[in-house]
Amino acid sequence: MTPAGRPTLPFVRAKRLAAGAVAAAAAALWPQAAGAGVSGPPDQSATGTFYVEVTTFITCQVDVKVERFDANAFVETRVVTQEPECLDNAMSVYGEFTGTDGGAITASSGGSGGLESLAVGGVARADRSIHSISFTACSCGNTIELHPK
Repeated sequence: MTPAGRPTLPFVRAKRLAAGAVAAAAAALWPQAAGAGVSGPPDQSATGTFYVEVTTFITCQVDVKVERFDANAFVETRVVTQEPECLDNAMSVYGEFTGTDGGAITASSGGSGGLESLAVGGVARADRSIHSISFTACSCGNTIELHPK
């Protein structure tokens, strides 16, 4: 949040080495939610869940996923546990993709709170994603790498 109480957008950094558009947002951008008219299972996907004990009494659950529907890929890190100690964090998502023209596309986004995600267009294949999070309460965290199939 800004000092005026307005939501801030996540820091976004993308490197485009081939045809493909990159967009990042602090909300889920799955095709169904974004109104893209895509139905059915993704062409590629991978998911994971991990837990980080931030205090003696609080363990934070973090869900991560990468999905590709046709030429659109989506990467997400979501903090499921809504305790303040879990939402006080720094996280980043990073994706490596092969573009529809065969070139390499990379994209990344960083922020804090409950969700960090990005969407990438012009994708023929999702190669891997890396999801990192660290929590202020314990100066600890985790990094997970997904390889969609």
